[in-house]
Amino acid sequence: MEILQNIPITIDRQVLFAQAHIRPESEDDRILSELIAAIEPGIRPKAIYQRAYIDGKDEQGVTIAGKRFTSAVLSVNLAQIERVFPFIATCGVEVEELTRPHTDLLHQYVLDLLKEQVLRAAIAHLLDCVRTRHAPGQIAIMNPGSLADWPLTEQRPLFALFGDVKRLIGVELTDSFLMSPVKSVSGIIFPTHASFENCQLCPREVCPNRRAPYNQTLAEEKYHLSM
Repeated sequence: MEILQNIPITIDRQVLFAQAHIRPESEDDRILSELIAAIEPGIRPKAIYQRAYIDGKDEQGVTIAGKRFTSAVLSVNLAQIERVFPFIATCGVEVEELTRPHTDLLHQYVLDLLKEQVLRAAIAHLLDCVRTRHAPGQIAIMNPGSLADWPLTEQRPLFALFGDVKRLIGVELTDSFLMSPVKSVSGIIFPTHASFENCQLCPREVCPNRRAPYNQTLAEEKYHLSM
């Protein structure tokens, strides 16, 4: 198990302010720049991952390090794979606590974008570590809750792989299987010879985070999903 805590992060204010449509040299620019400058030193993104091996497979799912994961899509993706990298990454409880007192709606929106930027930095660092330390080749990721085939309830066995995740990196699984801090993500990294994005199997038309178009042929022919 690897815990990643000293993750380098530099907030890109220009990107944040462009996303929030904040005019340069405006009063909002000044106030938010001062706010971010005060918050930035306390930001502590974190991630945890482990190298794990597949114990068993069938058409409905896989068993990884003794934990059962039920997903036909995951089973197809791991059909020829023996080694995977379960993970959890987070913006960190520190930035969550630092941003909580601010009630101005614009400030809340920008700080939410900031936490997303911090989370992306944590994920990028995690992926760099996996590539450098384990040389998996081309990789893809699946996340519980990203597809109907692999619902949020599958967070439970993933968290169970790591034990006390709250103590290790500050992330807690709620009764509804959401994570706290909210800007956290979990999943399984796996080697692949073909590119894969969860979005390819999701027919939802309106999604701001879509990374690839829906591929109905792929969904039906390779994964046997009927929408």
